[in-house]
Amino acid sequence: MIFSDAQHAAQLINTKSLPPGLSHIQALAAQARAYDVLKPYPLHWFKNWKEEDRGPLPRCMPIAKSIVKRGARWLFGKPIELKCPGNDALEEAVEKVWKQNRLDSRLVAIARRGAIEGGVALKFAYDETAFPNVTVQSLSIVSQVRLFYHPHNREKLMMARVQYPYYDSAEGCAYWYREEWTDAQEVHYYPVKDEALHRANPDTYTGWEIDTEASGANPFGLIPIHLIKNIETDDVWGAGDLWEPDDELDGGLYRVLDRIHLTYHLMDKSNQFDSQVNPIFIDADADQDDLSKPQLPGQPLVLESTNPEGGRAGQVAFPPSGNALRPAMMEYAHDLRKQILTATSSVEVDQSEISNMGNLTSAVLTQLYLPQIELTEDKRKTYGQDGIAPFLAKMAIGLQRAGVPMGVNEADDSTYTIEIGWSPYFPFTEDEKTAIVTRIQQEEGAGYLTHDRAIEEVSEMEGRTEIEEMKAELASQAVTEPPEGGDVNDENAGA
Repeated sequence: MIFSDAQHAAQLINTKSLPPGLSHIQALAAQARAYDVLKPYPLHWFKNWKEEDRGPLPRCMPIAKSIVKRGARWLFGKPIELKCPGNDALEEAVEKVWKQNRLDSRLVAIARRGAIEGGVALKFAYDETAFPNVTVQSLSIVSQVRLFYHPHNREKLMMARVQYPYYDSAEGCAYWYREEWTDAQEVHYYPVKDEALHRANPDTYTGWEIDTEASGANPFGLIPIHLIKNIETDDVWGAGDLWEPDDELDGGLYRVLDRIHLTYHLMDKSNQFDSQVNPIFIDADADQDDLSKPQLPGQPLVLESTNPEGGRAGQVAFPPSGNALRPAMMEYAHDLRKQILTATSSVEVDQSEISNMGNLTSAVLTQLYLPQIELTEDKRKTYGQDGIAPFLAKMAIGLQRAGVPMGVNEADDSTYTIEIGWSPYFPFTEDEKTAIVTRIQQEEGAGYLTHDRAIEEVSEMEGRTEIEEMKAELASQAVTEPPEGGDVNDENAGA
């Protein structure tokens, strides 16, 4: 039997299954989260680790954390500009929603979550009785949202589930919230107490009950949720900064990070034997059969002679202090770190290695940070062109259908097309600006540029946005100001 898209979507309501591939993404994201918060990972590798002998568990170094933070700040560290050239009313409404939801401040945190989990979901909601009446949520795609796509069209979102725990301070207990959306339906469930789940999986829990009074037809006519991929993978799910969906859980860049962490851990362990006073070792005549268990390097050992005739006396040895391998180990760790940065297109510049930092031009800085810029350009497509822009367009159409005037005409896509303007990576120096203006003047004088186009190029370089107003002001000045040696009212002034 062949079902229509609407029937297929309706059958997904309250399904107990997870979207295909999500469990694998959840495991990769959990691993990435552990490395980001500097926890020991994977824990099962350390099940036989004895802290009394080996010391504390080796923790993750902040390498993965710095890569993720650096990428998020490169992407959204500077404000973005939202424009809707075909609909001034929509541009004003989007700017209002943007400011009320503090999205300029939240974008870096949203990008960090996406870099860890492979993406993030944005959801809009409308409540005419609240302030702000339009809210924008960022939701985790591995723990708070379940996205079910058409099995033969990965761009078609059939059903979306939103569920997460929250704490009710009035009742003093935790609840689980759930709602589901299709293009035709809006389904809400009665909250479930956390203790009622008994640590069960909320997706497979059978006690969910639909709140029929709160449920009904979808007023937006579309699902108010949009997935933003961190890095495009040509699949349903995006990729993290240090992992891809096809990575195995025991592979990928994290195993290279493990080698760096272990190297530093071993160097830290060796510090216990590199004190000012030379350590003392006893050279005893003991066989492997005399030991009850394998011993670690440097582990103390108690030996007792049971030979009545006695044996060779233990020889006291004073090994030299210091560690001749330390420089080689540091170089090894540094080389591995460099490979990680190269693989993730992350640039970490040591300013002490670069002289004359104050005079570096934007062209030199661009070349220096080129790998980071190339990665950021890819993310500007996933987060901007394929992410924020279509989400805001979807919000405009949905609110218009719900009766909120947005000036949207669905037959004319220019009325809900959102354009995103990005800030330059490096501003021009004053010398570079002077050189550019001189070149523009020469091109205008030679007839290669019109005067209006020259004004536009200079204004764009200076970061000015009110270009048309500037043109009008310059035109008025050209009319009112008399030419040198003449009068504006003189008939012969223009001769």
